[in-house]
Amino acid sequence: MFGDRPALSPAEIFYQRMLAGDPTEATEKAEEFLKERSLSSYYDEVAIKGLQLAQSDLERDVLDQSRLSRVRDTVIEFVDDLSDQLDQEPTGERATADAEAVAAVEAAAAEPVHADLPILQPDELPIEWKGDNPVLCIAGRTALDEAAGIMFAQLCNVHGLRTRVEGPEALSTNNVFRLESQGVALVCLSYLNASNPAQIRYAVRRLRRKLPRARIMVGLWSGVDGLERAVRESSKADLFASTLREATRVCIESAKGREVLEISSSATCSSPMPARTQ
Repeated sequence: MFGDRPALSPAEIFYQRMLAGDPTEATEKAEEFLKERSLSSYYDEVAIKGLQLAQSDLERDVLDQSRLSRVRDTVIEFVDDLSDQLDQEPTGERATADAEAVAAVEAAAAEPVHADLPILQPDELPIEWKGDNPVLCIAGRTALDEAAGIMFAQLCNVHGLRTRVEGPEALSTNNVFRLESQGVALVCLSYLNASNPAQIRYAVRRLRRKLPRARIMVGLWSGVDGLERAVRESSKADLFASTLREATRVCIESAKGREVLEISSSATCSSPMPARTQ
């Protein structure tokens, strides 16, 4: 009762700050977390879980449109405030003394279980990945999907892959064919709720017609295995990911060349993605 640990979980606190339109304090706490863990770890272990809480409220009709937009807009400011951060595991030279950040670190993986993702240089990229924005991320349904896509885009940018984000309106029948597709090598569809596989299938189909040469990846951030399996079986997408870090890794491997792309596609599509980053 009298401890110094926060009563709410890190994800709940993050969600509250997004609702309150408070990106500054959220950034300060994230920077404390980043003393001990990577940026992708923060996004997957804290921020996405906070957006999942928002998604739950949206499905229960307790998150109205104005607050939904506020969450999305606050995430935009929050991500911009973290724009100078690298996505690397810290060296261990610094440790956070902030109680909230300590709780967030402890709630994440006990130890980093993956190597840092590489940062691609422009001269490493094949010609089809040298466009202004070779990765296009489109929100599947709502402003929350867009918020998740904004975090994914930052991770891609940090690792040398320029990425732009479009809102869910881009997937309408009228708008999808107006999409600026020049130089797009890979499209990521961002979903916090994958409960409607048919909707995802139609979105993939529309994008396939618009960008026949681009690879299409579905990012399923819900972490619900049954829904993911249903989407995998019906959507006909090329690639799948269930965490932002995994989605970034798939983009990096895709950009490295055809051989890596084929291996990644086969491995990703043939077996379920882990619920946590591996």
